[in-house]
Amino acid sequence: MKKVLLTLAVICSLNISFIHAKETNRQTFKSVYGVDDELTLISLNNKYGFKNKKGKVVIAPKYDYAEDFNQGRAVVGLNNKFGYINQRGDIVVPLVYDGAWAFNNGLALVEINTKKGFVNQDGKLIIPIIYDDAMFFSDERASIKLGNKWGFMDTNGKLVIPFTYDWPSVFKNNITRVMLNNKWGIINKSGNILTPIMYDSIDDFTNGRAKASLNDKVVYINQNGEIY
Repeated sequence: MKKVLLTLAVICSLNISFIHAKETNRQTFKSVYGVDDELTLISLNNKYGFKNKKGKVVIAPKYDYAEDFNQGRAVVGLNNKFGYINQRGDIVVPLVYDGAWAFNNGLALVEINTKKGFVNQDGKLIIPIIYDDAMFFSDERASIKLGNKWGFMDTNGKLVIPFTYDWPSVFKNNITRVMLNNKWGIINKSGNILTPIMYDSIDDFTNGRAKASLNDKVVYINQNGEIY
């Protein structure tokens, strides 16, 4: 009888130890960000990887830096160089860049020696890394800077709006704000001026209208530039 009780005690002890080990292992990984493309970013000893919805680690924590997946790609960094992986953990864009940003409209902004350009999801350079600054794609347009002026390119790398403006914004619903000589206006994706560049400020559009400042007076404009 004593042998039976002793055996049961050992088994219980082993089970408790196993459960504790599982719990300890489960708590070793820290979730960092939310879920995108069904994978969650995790960290372990200041290294980053990914787990799936079931909690299984599918990309081991080995990167110095990582971001959530976006459009099937995630930015990862190692030894101060950055590139992209797919959801299987394959490196699809080599870690050769000084800076890398998330994909939008199928293209991602990358940087080498302070110059910027864009690559596609296979790592092909679509827009050469020659520009002084750039913003991410939205509505198939990205603002790029050459010298002191900004223009806009499409996703094929074609300059569709010349280097004219002192400061751009991101396209939304096919329009964007631009600044020239400290005045703001609205243009469309073809570069046509919809709202004269004469306002001291223009806020974001909400429900088809935006608040603007003109000679210290507040006015409201629609997307065609009409004041009402």
